[in-house]
Amino acid sequence: MEQQRLQRQFLVLVGQKGDSRRLGLILKEVEKQDLREQGLKKVLVETPDPITPQIKKGIREVLGKDILIQEKINPELIAGIKILINDEILVDASAKTQLRKLFF
Repeated sequence: MEQQRLQRQFLVLVGQKGDSRRLGLILKEVEKQDLREQGLKKVLVETPDPITPQIKKGIREVLGKDILIQEKINPELIAGIKILINDEILVDASAKTQLRKLFF
């Protein structure tokens, strides 16, 4: 109940300040701040197929255990992986990108 009241107040405030168009950006920043306060990193893993538990384990071994893994399936990648950390750092080891580098 309290959370719903706060969410409504937040949306009203955003509307009053004329920032409704930027709501998506505002929410991303709120999410970043929340994760920072929890000591977590958001890791978006984009692959052409679902990632296996072994891949998730490897990601945790490299980036640490304090991560929130989100998965995105993108068949257009053909093969490989893209990793976005906290919406900022991108590792692009997809076959699509490697082929584009070779031929363009």
